[in-house]
Amino acid sequence: MQKYIDQLLEDMIAVYRQPVEEKPADKPFSIEQHFEEVERWLASEPIYTFAEHCGLKPEQFPQVEHLTDEQLQSIYKAYQQLLYSWNLDADIPESLPLRRAYPILISTLDHKVEIVNDGFIIIEFCSYDVPSCPFAEHCRCEEFQTESDEMTRNPEEENDEMPF
Repeated sequence: MQKYIDQLLEDMIAVYRQPVEEKPADKPFSIEQHFEEVERWLASEPIYTFAEHCGLKPEQFPQVEHLTDEQLQSIYKAYQQLLYSWNLDADIPESLPLRRAYPILISTLDHKVEIVNDGFIIIEFCSYDVPSCPFAEHCRCEEFQTESDEMTRNPEEENDEMPF
């Protein structure tokens, strides 16, 4: 199995996205053009899966039960670096055990994604609804909800006393 893992790691390195050479014409000339570009991006749906972009297939990745902890760690780390080379990241809680996180990470191959040259696209697996969170006890939904509530809270509602 280790020979296969070594080959898989080499295959991942081979499909790293090479840095895009920027041309002056690639950059928007004005802030208005920049916002038009962002609005176009927001209005469109991705067409291709990450597998179609990078050429790897989910079935190339061994099932978690066939991997040692060391093999699992090396594939997971290499795959995260692969995503990073494509300006992608997966939003998976760090506290999630690796044996649960690995299949979720590899499932990004089936996600339709837009590849960008500037910034990052984050692939999310949670809708931030606690009962339906796929991360169960490792869920950060309540934490995000609390932060959101704090940001939208009206300070005047908290303080019934007059400041003067």
